[in-house]
Amino acid sequence: MYDTTRTFWDEYYSSINGTQHGLTISYNQKATVSGSFSISYAAIGVSIGITPGTSYPVAYTSMSPHTKKGETWAAYYRKGNKKHKINQKEYHRVYSTGKDAPTGKSKTGYVYEPAAGRVDWVKR
Repeated sequence: MYDTTRTFWDEYYSSINGTQHGLTISYNQKATVSGSFSISYAAIGVSIGITPGTSYPVAYTSMSPHTKKGETWAAYYRKGNKKHKINQKEYHRVYSTGKDAPTGKSKTGYVYEPAAGRVDWVKR
């Protein structure tokens, strides 16, 4: 999935026909969460391999369409994320037995893993 917000990245002018412009974007992006969890971020990291709050490297390469002489193309970038659904079942401790018993309730949350985004090429 991609952010709805586009960020202006760069602009390219073509001085000859048939030119393509290459663009490589690399940066660090933090993994985020939504929903409510009663487990730690470290436990989520062990479970799915992505720890919320931790930055991960992201890289994306794109080529513009073939351009005509005199055209200007702008590159707009949208960040990407992979969405992981986390279902957490609720348990309560039975002190007489020392074991946990399910309550039948659960909580749902999402972890957003940083992923390559996309470039929208716009002719100006």
